[in-house]
Amino acid sequence: HVFEAAYQLTAAGTTKPTSWAGRMLLLSWSWCVILIIAAYTANLASFLVVNNQAKIEFDSLSAAIDKQKVICMLDTASVSWVKKTYAGYSKLRTFTVEHDFVH
Repeated sequence: HVFEAAYQLTAAGTTKPTSWAGRMLLLSWSWCVILIIAAYTANLASFLVVNNQAKIEFDSLSAAIDKQKVICMLDTASVSWVKKTYAGYSKLRTFTVEHDFVH
């Protein structure tokens, strides 16, 4: 009866296996199917429960500088403005080539 329940649950076959090897193959396949279904269900449940809202640490350049965050900028006229406006800020990183900026 165990084999009948296993192959009916996992749709592994239509007849009861008659050999020992067939029974082992059916049980192995049934175990794999149940394991995959359980993993899928757990993964789906975790996606449904998790709250994936991004946390905003700051909403302006001055707030980022106040929190001493590293700021990366291409070397343009804006960099000289930032250096002049926030003279005491030391975590400004500048890049001359755009592909060096994006990693």
